[in-house]
Amino acid sequence: MRRSYAIGRLIQFVVVLWGAATLNFLIPRMAPGDPIRTRLLMMSRNGSVSQQSIEEMVKAYDQEFGLDQPLPIQYVHYLWDAVHLEFGYSLSQYPAKALTLISAALDLIRSDPFELMPPRTCSSLNARSTFEKPRPPPRSGAKPPRSLRML
Repeated sequence: MRRSYAIGRLIQFVVVLWGAATLNFLIPRMAPGDPIRTRLLMMSRNGSVSQQSIEEMVKAYDQEFGLDQPLPIQYVHYLWDAVHLEFGYSLSQYPAKALTLISAALDLIRSDPFELMPPRTCSSLNARSTFEKPRPPPRSGAKPPRSLRML
């Protein structure tokens, strides 16, 4: 029974992973507009890219990233690259490879995971202080504790 349970969970894991990868592939492609053209237009407004060369650059980037191919071929390439941990270039930080950025983030998390937590979370790691009920304010006219009366 344990072996069949483990095999069932492994199959379930693979199906969920495949579903997440498929959604990750499809959702950006369903978005309106062309992300490369939008990025280049933003750069042309800043003056770093000329308006005349945008169409040529869009074609070159489409060919480089495989966006000029049919969607099923793009999907097969996407799954193949994901299985081999080849995520290509980051579109937001272009010449950097995505795997390099992921490994840098994982190194940061492994070095000091508490550094990434907000200060309140870091100081409340003690379970007793986290779940302790706050004390009500003292009543006016209340007597001080016996240990303080002698002072």
